[in-house]
Amino acid sequence: MANLKTTALVMLAAVSVQAAYVSVTFSATADSTNFGYTQGESYSFTWVVNDGFTGGGNDFFTTAEGGGENINYWEEYHASDPMLIADFSGDGLSGTYERASGPYGLIIAEDDDLKSISVADIYYGASGLTAQGSSLYGAGAKELEVTGFSNTFTGEFVNPAEYLAQREGTYDVTSGDLYLSFKDGVGAPTSFYFTPDEFTIEEVPEPATMALLGLGGLFIRRRRRA
Repeated sequence: MANLKTTALVMLAAVSVQAAYVSVTFSATADSTNFGYTQGESYSFTWVVNDGFTGGGNDFFTTAEGGGENINYWEEYHASDPMLIADFSGDGLSGTYERASGPYGLIIAEDDDLKSISVADIYYGASGLTAQGSSLYGAGAKELEVTGFSNTFTGEFVNPAEYLAQREGTYDVTSGDLYLSFKDGVGAPTSFYFTPDEFTIEEVPEPATMALLGLGGLFIRRRRRA
């Protein structure tokens, strides 16, 4: 039993030095009724940003001439790119999120007269999630105008999870769209829209870390019962 306790403590110590993933959770109101969602009702959707994203081929960090936007732009576009979006979940969705064979993840932080952040599209293949039998093909929050979000122009690559973790908190959204794209059988996906009200950024344990925490807790509980 002593060995088990030692193992658990080592695991928990390892967890304490690991960086956490970051979740971006939106509260949004359905614009119409479809796919199990009801117009006027509020729903929650969460993107989890991978803290191991080391950059994609289309990333760029720039400032425009003449008073344009400062832009920090992270994109997962090719299967060879590191995973940008580690997970996606939300009300009304069933199944488990899977990275598509042709992935697409996007995070944009822009700085102009208003603060904005556009977080995460999932495209080019079913995500493993469904709503009332229709496959989720895409999910995004775009063209957002946000109150109080402070974008710092980096000029070079910075881990997007760390960037967002420095901005933990809840932000009001004054305009923009949140959408889900569904495909049921043949034909093009159908987009379904929500009006985002606010979003919250917070650090969360990565899946492996959560498993270690659970295993360590199990060992400790067994020790206490002994």
